[in-house]
Order: sequence, then structure tokens, then C-alpha cells
Amino acid sequence: MFKPYQDGYACGWMVSDILGRKCIHHFGDISGFCSNMLRFVDEQVTIIFLSNMDVTPVTHITRDLAKIVFEEKVSIPVTVGPIEYTMNQAMVGKYVIDKNKQMLEITTKQNELYVTVPKRYGVFYKFKLVPVSHSTSKTIFITEMVNEHLTFYYSSSGQVERLEYKDCYDNKYIAQKRGQTLNKTFT
Repeated sequence: MFKPYQDGYACGWMVSDILGRKCIHHFGDISGFCSNMLRFVDEQVTIIFLSNMDVTPVTHITRDLAKIVFEEKVSIPVTVGPIEYTMNQAMVGKYVIDKNKQMLEITTKQNELYVTVPKRYGVFYKFKLVPVSHSTSKTIFITEMVNEHLTFYYSSSGQVERLEYKDCYDNKYIAQKRGQTLNKTFT
């Protein structure tokens, strides 16, 4: 059952090297639920994470838990408190991610900002944005529910110049409001 026969696949299980150790693992999602199981056979360690929200980054969480078990370095999100911020209207709009032409939308409801972003299988999710930092050059928001960051950068005239979106897997994307063009190259 656990013997791989095609690219690490073995009767519903993947057999591969994770964190330098042999791991038998399986990810699953259906009807709004998701799960991930990592089984490190040689170390006799099994990690199972279940969620009733399919947007939960279960694969990322189980790997971080494995890093903790095996005493490896883990990046823990910094705890920050919300700040007062009232210039929400400047951020509202549709933003295009240059790399893959995906769209983020920033909306407001009852003077609070929300981001709508595609997740697994292209399904759109809407998260409330919480302002945590503001200066003349940028404003940083975190999302409720998952650990993601949105940083709005301003031009010298105070207009939103670009948006940096960092998802829960630490992937960073540069986006611009639809209809704008970037004058600079960002990495």
C-alpha cells in the first residue's frame, strides 16, 4: 500500500522526502473541509491537521509542526495590534498580479476594508483587512483568518503606487490597480 509505483504515488499516499526524512503523506479536501497527514515512519512521528475551512493552509501548518517536532527553525507570525486608519477609499479597486494576471479586489463595507482573492482551485475568498502599520510611504494590513499581508505603497503624491501581497505560504506578489502601469521593475 505504501510502495510508490509512479512518481512517489502509492495507492492514495505520497512517499517522498520531507525535511530530509522519509515521509508518507496525504492531503485531502472536499466540500469546504481540508486535511493533511504526515507520517515519518523511521522517527515514529505522525502529524494530522484537520480544518473545517478549506482555505486553511494545512500543508504549510503540518510542515511547520514537523519542524517544531524535529527542532528546526520555524517562522512564527509577529503579533501586532490594529491601528486607527481611515483612508480606506484610496485602496478600493481591482488589482492585477503581473506574474499570472490574477485579480485581487479591495472593497469596503461599513468603513472596513476587505480583500477578495483566489485560493485553491481558483475559488475566491473574502477576508477582512486589519491595519497594523502606516507611514507616508506605505500602509500594512493583515488578513483575518489566515496569515497574509497586504502592503500598499504610495507615490510621492500620496496615490497608491502598487500593492505587495504576501500569502500564507510566504509567496510575494506585486499587483497594480487595473488601468495603471508600473513605471519601475520590482522583484
